[in-house]
Amino acid sequence: MKNFLINFVLINLILFSSARAYVDPGSASIVVQVIIGLIAGFIATMKLWWKKFEDFFSKVFKKKKN
Repeated sequence: MKNFLINFVLINLILFSSARAYVDPGSASIVVQVIIGLIAGFIATMKLWWKKFEDFFSKVFKKKKN
Protein backbone atom coordinates (compact mmCIF):
# COMPACT_ATOMS: atom_id res chain seq x y z
CA MET A 1 0.00 0.00 0.00
CA LYS A 2 2.82 2.39 0.89
CA ASN A 3 4.60 1.74 -2.43
CA PHE A 4 1.35 2.33 -4.30
CA LEU A 5 0.89 5.74 -2.69
CA ILE A 6 4.49 6.75 -3.36
CA ASN A 7 4.21 5.65 -6.99
CA PHE A 8 0.89 7.45 -7.38
CA VAL A 9 2.31 10.72 -6.06
CA LEU A 10 5.44 10.47 -8.19
CA ILE A 11 3.47 9.71 -11.37
CA ASN A 12 1.17 12.66 -10.73
CA LEU A 13 4.11 14.98 -10.15
CA ILE A 14 5.78 13.86 -13.36
CA LEU A 15 2.74 13.82 -15.67
CA PHE A 16 0.97 17.00 -14.55
CA SER A 17 3.15 20.08 -14.89
CA SER A 18 1.11 22.98 -13.48
CA ALA A 19 -2.37 23.64 -12.18
CA ARG A 20 -2.63 27.38 -13.01
CA ALA A 21 -4.70 27.77 -9.88
CA TYR A 22 -5.52 30.86 -7.87
CA VAL A 23 -4.99 30.98 -4.11
CA ASP A 24 -6.98 33.80 -2.57
CA PRO A 25 -6.01 35.53 0.71
CA GLY A 26 -8.77 33.67 2.57
CA SER A 27 -7.09 30.36 1.81
CA ALA A 28 -3.74 31.69 2.96
CA SER A 29 -5.25 32.87 6.26
CA ILE A 30 -6.69 29.40 6.86
CA VAL A 31 -3.23 27.89 6.36
CA VAL A 32 -1.77 30.40 8.83
CA GLN A 33 -4.49 29.56 11.36
CA VAL A 34 -3.80 25.85 11.01
CA ILE A 35 -0.08 26.41 11.58
CA ILE A 36 -0.75 28.57 14.66
CA GLY A 37 -3.18 25.94 15.98
CA LEU A 38 -0.64 23.16 15.50
CA ILE A 39 2.02 25.15 17.34
CA ALA A 40 -0.36 25.96 20.20
CA GLY A 41 -1.45 22.33 20.47
CA PHE A 42 2.17 21.17 20.47
CA ILE A 43 3.07 23.62 23.25
CA ALA A 44 0.04 22.61 25.36
CA THR A 45 0.85 18.91 24.92
CA MET A 46 4.50 19.43 25.86
CA LYS A 47 3.50 21.36 28.99
CA LEU A 48 1.18 18.54 30.06
CA TRP A 49 3.77 15.82 29.39
CA TRP A 50 6.54 17.81 31.08
CA LYS A 51 4.41 18.13 34.24
CA LYS A 52 3.78 14.36 34.26
CA PHE A 53 7.50 13.77 33.63
CA GLU A 54 8.46 16.00 36.59
CA ASP A 55 5.86 14.37 38.86
CA PHE A 56 7.08 10.88 37.98
CA PHE A 57 10.73 11.63 38.69
CA SER A 58 9.95 13.57 41.84
CA LYS A 59 8.21 10.43 43.18
CA VAL A 60 11.05 8.16 42.05
CA PHE A 61 13.83 10.23 43.59
CA LYS A 62 11.91 11.41 46.65
CA LYS A 63 14.08 11.35 49.78
CA LYS A 64 12.75 9.23 52.60
CA LYS A 65 12.63 10.81 56.06
CA ASN A 66 13.55 8.58 58.99
